[in-house]
Formats: sequence, C-alpha cells, structure tokens
Amino acid sequence: MACGTAAEAEEAIRMALSALGLSDIVLNRTLYISHDRMAQADELMQTEEWSGSVKGGEISQFQGNDWSEADDCYMFEFFCGIDGIPLSYQSWKRETTTYCGNSITAWYDADGLLSVGVYYPWVADEVAEEPDQVISAEEALQVVQNKIGNVITGQNQELQSLTLRYLYRQDGDAWLLIPVWEAVIHQASKDPDSWVPESCTYVTVDAITGKEIVS
Repeated sequence: MACGTAAEAEEAIRMALSALGLSDIVLNRTLYISHDRMAQADELMQTEEWSGSVKGGEISQFQGNDWSEADDCYMFEFFCGIDGIPLSYQSWKRETTTYCGNSITAWYDADGLLSVGVYYPWVADEVAEEPDQVISAEEALQVVQNKIGNVITGQNQELQSLTLRYLYRQDGDAWLLIPVWEAVIHQASKDPDSWVPESCTYVTVDAITGKEIVS
C-alpha cells in the first residue's frame, strides 16, 4: 500500500503527537480507506437519491475524482489517557455543565501525516484522593449483568466491551477524574423484520464503590 502499514502510520502519528506534548494517548480505532472505497462513495454521491436527500431536494451535480492507490489513507482515533487509562467520551451529566471532548483524530496518507484534530488535550495536575483499591472487571461485570438482566426488552443484548476508564466530573472551576468500568452493550431487535435500528447503550460502574453511575 502506498500509505504503508497501519503500524508504521501509527508510529509516525504518535511521534508527531508526542512533539505536541500528547504522549499519554490510547488508540481507539483504526480505519483504512482505500481508493476503491472512495470511488464507490463518489458513485453514490452522484446519484439523484443521495443528492436529493442531502441537498434538501435540490439536485446538484457532484464531480467525482479520479482516485488511485496513491490516495489510500488511514484514519486513527485516539483518546487522551492518564497513566495509560483512557478518558471516557461520556461525562458525569448531572454535575457537569460543560462537555470536554478528548478525541484525537489523525489522517495519514502516502505523503505522511495529512491532518490532526485534537478535541481537547487533557493534563492531570495532582491526585485528589488515592483509592485503596478498585473493583475487578469480574465484579463490574456482575453489576452490568444485574442491570441488563432486570430489564424486559424486545431486543437481544450482548456485551461488546468492558473497559477501565476515567469519567470526568466538574468540581467548581476544576475537574475530577473518577475511575469507572464502562460497559458497551450492543442491542438488536429480536424481530428480523423490525424497523428498530441496532444501537449501543452504556452501563457505567464506579470502580471505587462498585455502584452503577446513573446520569
């Protein structure tokens, strides 16, 4: 591939971010976008159906590009971390008046780093309180299972991931980072003919108290 391997691209991006003072980051996902996929997107964007839905009924001609392998690229998404533990992309909604994202998005092509978006960099100042211990993943999983097991639903629910993260909470003019176990539950209708789309829901467990955090 003209843009190299994903590992090579990730290493180059990490070096660039480190030069910006962002070395404690955790990779969330990597996407490879091929020129074939770009050409398919061009074809779709030239259809009346796409133009009509996106342009509010006004059909406008989209001019596609002559994509080649040289246009292949990667998209990386990172999360800021504290001591290697990623920050949650959620917030403590009841007590947090401002949303502060922590997503870092980087595009990499055959010429190297194409663009970087940082929303927003986090730097931890000090430890407000050192917990004696945090609950294990198995203990957190039990809380999650109790939660979803007591819900009557017409959807199949499957645990997609369980990750130790920091959840941020506003504390005056400062922020507190709370260690939590964050479970992602994939939901799909039991009825194959249902119009209800697939979705994900979250169960957040306080890693210190072992109790679910309900926003």
